[in-house]
Amino acid sequence: EGRVIDFRTDITGVTAADLEGPGVTTFAKVQKKVRKLVLKTYNKHRVPTVLVGHSLHHDLAALKLDYQPVIDTSFIFAFQGLPDCSPAL
Repeated sequence: EGRVIDFRTDITGVTAADLEGPGVTTFAKVQKKVRKLVLKTYNKHRVPTVLVGHSLHHDLAALKLDYQPVIDTSFIFAFQGLPDCSPAL
């Protein structure tokens, strides 16, 4: 789909070699697996799966998924006196 220009290996630890070989999957397959996992749990138990994490809106945007309910700790633990900031982990 696209070409990676900078892996930011010093930050991510990911190299070009990590994205080659038989164990690598496509974005579409990952997106489908995440959607299936969330919706399968919902259908089985008749209650929605609650996603919990830090700055989940970034992860969901990267996966091009729109999902609720979400508990996002970056919004729960705001800096006092700085309403527009979200704390890093």
